[in-house]
Amino acid sequence: MKRKLLLLFLIFFNFLPFFLCSGREKTKQNKTGISGTVPVPVPDSRKSVQEEEFAYKDIAFFFRTLSLIRQAYVDQEKVETKELLRKALRGLMRELDPFSSYITVDQAKHLEEDTKGSFAGIGVTVMSRGHAVEIITVFDGSPAEKAGVRSGDLLVAVDGNPVSGLDISGCVKHIKGENGTLVKLKLLRKGHDSPLELSVRRGEVKVSSIVNRTIFKKEFGYVRITQFTNTTFPDLMKEIRYFKEKNIRGLVIDLRNNPGGLLISAIQTSSIFLKNGLEVVSTSGRLPSSRKSFKVQDVPKSPPWPVVILINGNSASASEIFAGSLRDHRRAVLAGTRSFGKGSVQNIMPLGEKEGALRLTVAKYYTPSKKVIHGKGIMPDILIPLSAKEQFELNAGHLGRIINKEDILQKFTAKDPQLNRALYILRGITLLQ
Repeated sequence: MKRKLLLLFLIFFNFLPFFLCSGREKTKQNKTGISGTVPVPVPDSRKSVQEEEFAYKDIAFFFRTLSLIRQAYVDQEKVETKELLRKALRGLMRELDPFSSYITVDQAKHLEEDTKGSFAGIGVTVMSRGHAVEIITVFDGSPAEKAGVRSGDLLVAVDGNPVSGLDISGCVKHIKGENGTLVKLKLLRKGHDSPLELSVRRGEVKVSSIVNRTIFKKEFGYVRITQFTNTTFPDLMKEIRYFKEKNIRGLVIDLRNNPGGLLISAIQTSSIFLKNGLEVVSTSGRLPSSRKSFKVQDVPKSPPWPVVILINGNSASASEIFAGSLRDHRRAVLAGTRSFGKGSVQNIMPLGEKEGALRLTVAKYYTPSKKVIHGKGIMPDILIPLSAKEQFELNAGHLGRIINKEDILQKFTAKDPQLNRALYILRGITLLQ
């Protein structure tokens, strides 16, 4: 028995060496630019020998199955050991949750592009919707808009490759490419019986996270945040200075169809409206390093305008952190529909110089009142449901694109029942002040 256990231990050591390191956390960096703290599990001395034996039997079962596949599967080119292990790893991560994934070296090189303000692509934001991928936003003047892609379209395939089963990073990898090259999208669109096939020529896409700014009836400011990037805080401060000059009485912040972004951006942006020392968000997980509390930063503050935040089922992650913090501290009223419920923390854990990394969920976000976001979302203070037709029209209008001219924007927003209700709420609050 001891000999058998030793043999299984050696197999385990060869394939999963990082599990057998010391109990200390180690910071690694490699040529792909991935760096991070890799938590290494500490062996539990209380485990019985019998429990350890069962663990080794499970590992041995996996490698017996792997060996059988290599020997018997019909297409030999598909069963190279290293590729099989990576496919198994992808499947393992996908079974944990939709946000954990195995990241290849190539994917790691492009991991930070979406937060830098410009990238080579087609100009859309996407979100996982069950087994489908939904187009959330189409940027104004982008290659996607010129080709006819619309917000609300469901992406079926890219260049003939189905996106079903891919995580978001894998889907985005297929969409992006070199400037000037064509990518073929297969889309499902409401009102069309058969899929649409559109060819989009990739190009440099410049992203501004603060869009569609206007003032209604010289009283109330309106601004839409499409995602939380490293420019959101300074861009929003610029808009606040503009609104101060115009002497507005209240502000609507539109987070509908905002899939999230950077945690630090959500904290900075929340800090504009909250008093120093208050908690914006906290995280909790199994690792000590995942238990944190993030406080309001010492940044310039907005005037004490009443604020209404619009959210919907596509408001996720950093959007929910921002909305939840302002609501819990009674700084804003939330209106719209329940948010998406993506309140988990992913860490990038390097696996080796040429082995990529894990994007692993290690904690969950909690609002200042300790309400969990993940899987539940945030219910607005004032529920304003929309029909499928109304939502489609909004996505085809100002929620699905960037409109630079205020007169044109106000024509679109005149048919927005949620926004008009938000303006009524602000009017009521200002009358009571």
